[in-house]
Amino acid sequence: VSAASIASDEKAGRSAFIAALGGTDAGSATGEAEFGPVPSANASSSAFVVSLGSRGNQSAILFSRASGTPLGVGRYHISDRGDGTDEILALVMTGSATDPTGVFRGKSGWVIVTAGSDGVLTGRFHVDGVGFVAAEPEVEDRPMVATGSFSATAVNRFARVVVRS
Repeated sequence: VSAASIASDEKAGRSAFIAALGGTDAGSATGEAEFGPVPSANASSSAFVVSLGSRGNQSAILFSRASGTPLGVGRYHISDRGDGTDEILALVMTGSATDPTGVFRGKSGWVIVTAGSDGVLTGRFHVDGVGFVAAEPEVEDRPMVATGSFSATAVNRFARVVVRS
């Protein structure tokens, strides 16, 4: 998947993303891209999520907006404050779902939505994050940078995963 093919996917309404990962767990990722609501635990509200690669066998990037308000054309700030402001939260998971190699939370950066409709959301992103690699989970301040672009298709609703102990 190249930047040119992302532009082609955007015109055709197809789902794709490409990302370069730098820092501790460097590499690249490509795959499908989706966006839509994720229900809260009490089903009274939803977060809005852009999911890059979460259904694939490579690294994945998740952008979420707790307010549930969909993203429109514009530039959005990535933060890890989690203080109730309407920032974008970012999570980068390297490796695959069955063999993860690291998890990083976005500390800063941006998401730029260049085009949007009810069915397709396109844009680019830059995430500066910190986290850990699977081989040394006790060291939680390893740096990571992710940059890329996406053409995401709408999903009606993402499934909510409930973990019970």
